[in-house]
Amino acid sequence: MARRDREDSTTILVIGGMHCAACVGRVEKALRSRPGVETAGVNLLTRLATVRHNADVKPRELIDAIAAIGYQGTVASPSPGSHVQMSFGDTMEVLASQKTRFVAGAIFTLLILLINYLWGTNDDKSKLFLLFLLATPVQITVGWEYYRGCIHALRKWSFNMDSLVVLGSSAAFLQGFLCFIGQVSNDPSLMKDPASNLPAAPQFHIAAIILTIVSLGKWLEGRARESTSQLWGSLVEITPKEACVLRDGREQIIPAGVVAVGDIVLVRPGERIPVDGEIVDGSTEVNEALITGEGRPVQKVKGDRVIVASVNGSGFIRVRAQGVGADSTIAQIARMVTEAQDHKARVEQMADRISGILVPVTIAIAAAAFVVWYFGPVAVHGLSEAQRAWLQEHYWFRFLLEERIASSALRPAIAVLVVACPCALGLATPTAVIVATGLGARRGILIKGGEALEAAARITDVIFDKTGTLTDGSFSVQEVLTAPGIDREEFLILAASLESCSEHALAKGIVKIAKKESLQLRKIDNFDALPGRGLKGTVGKKSYLVGSRSMLSELSYRVPAELAKRVDAAEDAGSTLVFLAEENGPILGAIALADRIKESAAPAIAELTAQGLRAHLLSGDNPKAAQAVARRCGLNEESVHALMRPEDKVDFIHQLKSKGRRVAAVGDGINDAPGLAAADVGVALGTGTDIAVESGQIVLVSADVRGVPRAIKLARSATRVIHWNLILAFCFNLIMIPSAFFDQINPVLGATFMAVSSIMVMLNALTLIISAKPEEGMLPLPAITDSQRMDQPAAANSK
Repeated sequence: MARRDREDSTTILVIGGMHCAACVGRVEKALRSRPGVETAGVNLLTRLATVRHNADVKPRELIDAIAAIGYQGTVASPSPGSHVQMSFGDTMEVLASQKTRFVAGAIFTLLILLINYLWGTNDDKSKLFLLFLLATPVQITVGWEYYRGCIHALRKWSFNMDSLVVLGSSAAFLQGFLCFIGQVSNDPSLMKDPASNLPAAPQFHIAAIILTIVSLGKWLEGRARESTSQLWGSLVEITPKEACVLRDGREQIIPAGVVAVGDIVLVRPGERIPVDGEIVDGSTEVNEALITGEGRPVQKVKGDRVIVASVNGSGFIRVRAQGVGADSTIAQIARMVTEAQDHKARVEQMADRISGILVPVTIAIAAAAFVVWYFGPVAVHGLSEAQRAWLQEHYWFRFLLEERIASSALRPAIAVLVVACPCALGLATPTAVIVATGLGARRGILIKGGEALEAAARITDVIFDKTGTLTDGSFSVQEVLTAPGIDREEFLILAASLESCSEHALAKGIVKIAKKESLQLRKIDNFDALPGRGLKGTVGKKSYLVGSRSMLSELSYRVPAELAKRVDAAEDAGSTLVFLAEENGPILGAIALADRIKESAAPAIAELTAQGLRAHLLSGDNPKAAQAVARRCGLNEESVHALMRPEDKVDFIHQLKSKGRRVAAVGDGINDAPGLAAADVGVALGTGTDIAVESGQIVLVSADVRGVPRAIKLARSATRVIHWNLILAFCFNLIMIPSAFFDQINPVLGATFMAVSSIMVMLNALTLIISAKPEEGMLPLPAITDSQRMDQPAAANSK
């Protein structure tokens, strides 16, 4: 994979203290308000904020902006070349602290419940004293985290999930405290319910249960995050820590992080390859499953590229280091995935906006519940019998007839505060996105965030380039066709010299045969590439054009009659023709090349068809060559479009989109980049050029095009999970808030439901793992370690 060069204008922060989508909105708003900040995206699940800014903005300023609203920030990526450790769960220390607080709260809460229900009456001073004594530590130790968050929010005149928890538990604790003071001071107004003239029931147990259940939910949520983070198999951890390099004719064992570009690295049988590089000596089979998702070992010989962390087979190889440290494939995957988290899906943006207003609305509803329950029964005293009968007939309004006032008015208000916490709503989308992108990474599919995932799920048409996408791009020359009077060797030298300046697969095939025949290439001046068409340049004093037949036809060139029959025969055989002509002169000849179709091409087309998608082949090649490839891939003739220039491909994509179709474009070269950018989703092969990889919203690490249907299938599954998560979260609030308002759910049950809803959202996202099929390139968990080697003869381990 190619690394993207860019200015030092991105800072990644780890955010502490976030609990819900409302927190996400507040942090994003604080970061975006800083002068010089262009964009800021915060992910609740990963706790990461990706901030893009100009060079004048310092990380300290961003951290101070976060601290001002009550959250903690630390720099996760101090420099552009570094990467973030891919662990999206809470740290073990945080999880241990959450567990300790929950266990302590559970013990005290259990004692409070036993005393509350089994010891004496509500006017027993000893009972109230013990309840107060046990409830206070719960309120301080378990509740301190929420009080701190609430105080920070209030300083900015805002509310968050902590505010809801604090208001609910504090109201219950305050009611119990007033009962306790009433008993100590013998004040009847604090001891008794004015309506029933009976001792008011202290709500210490409600306060303790709310905090304990919420802390349990946070701990289980953290454990679920930790499970989610394991999907990444700790990408950085699988990279070898040491490398054996050849320096000054001697072998040296050095840290893998200090290997320099150009170093010769020695890799013995069964070892992991510590760098990206090119084999300069030896041959072997390499298992690249952890990077590409392809479980079968791949044969590698001199000149082939190898990927860091892949496992060497039974051969001994020497590798010239090309990608080390932050430039390695592993580091770039980690960086790409981390940066992708600020590309939010539209549904996630919507959920964040709703959560931002849900907290203050909830507080208003809770206040209204208290007012209604406190003054409602008084207001109906003057109603007629008919009006009272109407209230009695309607279930939700019967509470107005009940003789309860002071202490009972707090219960529905507390319940509303507890059940409305937008935890599930905030986790609904990012959890599914992280799981889906994690599964994709383990299949060699890099999805650049929720926005790309959402777009991929709606795809109806998939457009493929031919060369290097459905074919492997390793063209071999079948025949050199020269015009009468043109020397074959001179013709081949001219063509290869010009093509040596191009990155195209056709050019590589022509240069390869020239080198094979030991021809001396010449210097090229005034070189100019014509993407998707050909190239031109000057050799000596003459200018030449190299390109397709259609390009030369546009320029009014005519193929000599003696050459035309041979050219037509080569095209009929499915060969690709590259022509050479003098500028403003005759056509000198053509080179017929043949490309090998990828083994994965036909299965990929079949999978797309099975998913109900339309596949198209757009090629700049001649129609007969394009049709030959299409037939072998299972495409019908109507889906094949030949002689397509890059701008023609873009027009074709726009035509499909104008008909309401959702288009994905798949390619690997510079001429594919416009199409990838124009499509709803661009799928770039990681083996392709930098510009193609940059243009794609989805990147396939390997050249296996089966990754295209797998990516779309994964996106559809993830989007389905996101929708169900959002339905679950919305339905929870829509049902629970009215139920709590009308006192149909007590605060304890409400706190339980709130915690369960968050956990259900997390577990629902994890069902994507269960549904993943190993035969689709899925790698088993856990990832293999350095001690797990490929099978090989015992003698192979010797030096």
